[in-house]
Amino acid sequence: MRESIPRKSSARVSSRRQINLKIWLTRHLQVALSSLGRVVRAPFSSLMTICVIGIALALPAGLHLMLDNVQVLSGSWDGAASISIYMEERVSDEQTAELAKRLQLESGISGASVVTRQQALREFRELSGFSEVLSTLEENPLPAVIVVKPDDALSDPQQAQALADKLTAMEGVDFAQLDLQWVTRFHAITEIADRFVWVVA
Repeated sequence: MRESIPRKSSARVSSRRQINLKIWLTRHLQVALSSLGRVVRAPFSSLMTICVIGIALALPAGLHLMLDNVQVLSGSWDGAASISIYMEERVSDEQTAELAKRLQLESGISGASVVTRQQALREFRELSGFSEVLSTLEENPLPAVIVVKPDDALSDPQQAQALADKLTAMEGVDFAQLDLQWVTRFHAITEIADRFVWVVA
């Protein structure tokens, strides 16, 4: 008799679990059928609701992916972010070319190309349309230019400006110009987009 009591208790517990499981499955089936019925009765509104939920779930991921691509693009330093070094008039084209070679070996610089005084004058004639006026000049007033491309690591505007200041202080350099306004705006847009993604997420 004593051994039969635990067996009956375990059987009752097992029976209750089966009943609770059946109730749980029945209720979920009822909810599923009810939801399916709503979809069938109002397919358009149900489809719109599903689309809104899908967009809400996919929007943060899509914006985050877009932001990653934009940040990769900002790190590539397109030509608009280059530094133009304007040489003094006394510096010859040979000295300018030699300086460009040395700059290519400097840290923070990925490349340097030379625009000679004659090349600058020729391009200015083609773009400005003042070829007749320029032909009357006895001397070429345009300086030689070295176009420096900052390294990918210098993606911060302050670092790029520091490099431009360093180049300006070099011997034979009149001044170095950085399109800092473009770089600053680009990074500001990137930061705003980053905050927007976190808010949406």
